[in-house]
Formats: sequence, C-alpha cells, structure tokens
Amino acid sequence: MGGSSKINGLGGNAPQVNLNVVEANPPVQQPNVPLEGPGQHDPGVDAAKAGSHQGVFGLFMEKAPGVSASDFAKKPNQAPPDGLSLNDIKKQLPPDQYEKVVGQLMRQQNRLQWFDLITGQGDRHGGNYFIHVGKDLKVTLKAIDNDMSYADYRIGHSKFLLKGEHAEKFSSLVKTAQTKLYPAELGPTNLLPDPGVEITENGIIVDTSKVKSPELIYCANMSVGHHDSAMPNVIDQDLYDKLVALKGGEARQAYLDDLRSRLSDESLAAATARLDEAIAHAEKLKAEGKVLSPEEFESRENQKKILNNHSTMKLPKRHNMASLASPEAKEATKQLRKHNCDMFSRDLLAFVNRPGWFSNQ
Repeated sequence: MGGSSKINGLGGNAPQVNLNVVEANPPVQQPNVPLEGPGQHDPGVDAAKAGSHQGVFGLFMEKAPGVSASDFAKKPNQAPPDGLSLNDIKKQLPPDQYEKVVGQLMRQQNRLQWFDLITGQGDRHGGNYFIHVGKDLKVTLKAIDNDMSYADYRIGHSKFLLKGEHAEKFSSLVKTAQTKLYPAELGPTNLLPDPGVEITENGIIVDTSKVKSPELIYCANMSVGHHDSAMPNVIDQDLYDKLVALKGGEARQAYLDDLRSRLSDESLAAATARLDEAIAHAEKLKAEGKVLSPEEFESRENQKKILNNHSTMKLPKRHNMASLASPEAKEATKQLRKHNCDMFSRDLLAFVNRPGWFSNQ
C-alpha cells in the first residue's frame, strides 16, 4: 500500500518529509488513522498529516533522522555527518558506552514493538524504522510508513482473521507449499489440519503462536503482508504505566472514543481486542519482574535476558519458502517461538552484537 519518497523544499523552506502515497482504492487498512498510540508522541512515531503534492494524496511526516535499520546493518562503515556508524559502535566504543547505546536501542525498539502490537501494524520491517546514534551517544529511533495500521483482520497480535482475498491468498500459498516443498515421491504431506488454524463461517483464523508448521506462519504473514507476530518479552516502565492506565476509566474511554470516530466497527473491535491483549500481557510481565527502567535496559545482564542468549543461532529466512522446509529452519523457528525472539531482537543480533557479548562466557 503506497510507497515512500523524500520530497525537498515543499513550499519554500519546508523541511524534508516522507510521503506515503495512498492508492485510489485502498485495501482494508485505514490510511489516515491516529498514530500516536497510548500517550502522546509515543513511542518514536511522529504524527502524520494528510496532504497532497503535485496532485498526489498522501501522508506527511517529518523526515526521520539517521538511516533505515536495514542500511544501518548493511552499510556498517557509513556514518552520518553528525553520528556514528555501526562499526564505530561495535569496534570503537568502550564497554560502558557500548552498553549504554545498546540499552537505549533496546528500550526504543521495545516501545515501538508495543506500539505495533496495539495499533496492529502490518508493515514493520528493517526499512520502515530509522536509527540515528549521535556522537553524544544519544539514540533516536523513528518509525515511518505507519499507514498499514488498525486493520480489521488482525484480531490479536499473533491472531489473524482471513476473509475474501486474504483467505484465498492464504489457501493458495498453503497449496503451493504442499506441492513444491513436499514432492509426490516423498509421500503425502498435508500442512492442514493444524492446531493454529481454524476454518470458520466468518473466515480462516490463524494463530501463529499455536501453529506447529513454520510454513503456515509464512503463509499467514504473506497473505496480509505482515512481518512479525512475536509478543514482547519485557516492557519499559513508562510505557507500562501509560498502558495499564487504559485498562478502564476515563483514559480508556477517551482513547476508544478517538478510535471510534476514525475506524470501522470491525477495525475498532480488533483494536480493542489487541489493546486488552497488550494490557494482559504487560501485567503478566509485571508479575514476572520484567518491567524495566531506562537504566535497567543498559544492564548487560538484562540485555542478555532480552536476547535470550541466542546470539549465534542461525535464523530462517522467512521470505524464502524453500528454506522453511529444511530441518534446520524448522528447529530455529521452534526455538524462536520457545524463547520469544522477536523481529527487533533479530535486528539487534544482526547489527550491534559483539562476538561473545551475549554468550554465557
């Protein structure tokens, strides 16, 4: 849905902005929705405003500083004029400063992960959030392309209700997986039935937290363009306070009233379910002692716990269906689910892990 481009000099001295172009006939996602989430300007997501440029309608937001998470990892020696490169962080910083940078990045990624959970974000990946590490070691993380949010099909963080074209695409992907991954000479292999997939009169319900076959997680994700469905394994103290305030009372009513004025009944029901799921999960983490202060995010021991000591685990390429058929990929996927290693943790492992830093040695 749409694309992103940097437009310079809109109306004289206007700042650079990112433009998310909305198609004339947008799909089920709501293109112009509240993007601040629980608590104003929270977390790392600037409000977007609708507008047009040269006759094209889109959403405008301030240009995000730094580079995309993908470029941050793929171009480790390139540093912005006012910041540090990946290799500056990994190879030049002393241990205490390295822990500080990693802690800030973990905290901001964690806040964004909770934001995506609550808003039902359908398009978060390494190209859609930006990272800037200043020479003063201040980390800034900004999310862009947030328009694929509040969809009615995402009825939980890891639960999807697939109808119409989404259901047809899921069914087609399952058939492709069964025929191409498991040739006839290997004998009949059916991915369905599966405990994480339920066929109902209203559509196909896929719960990726219960699915036993990694191929089905791939099929569900690809059918809706989704990228991640792991629940956060810690929560920032400030965000926890704001989130539990939405459990009831005037704060909850105001939040839902704001959504009600912008969303369809189906999207509002899905958003309410995700909010309640997020609150319940946050309270569970609170009982387990996993609500962290900013300083606690900067503790190496806590950083090790967040990443589950999986710094050397070979992860499957979820965009490559063939790789998911290998025994190694299936085992890695099982470990990911067991240890709740989410997309942001994988990103962290890819671009800020020093050799042996999160190991048990």
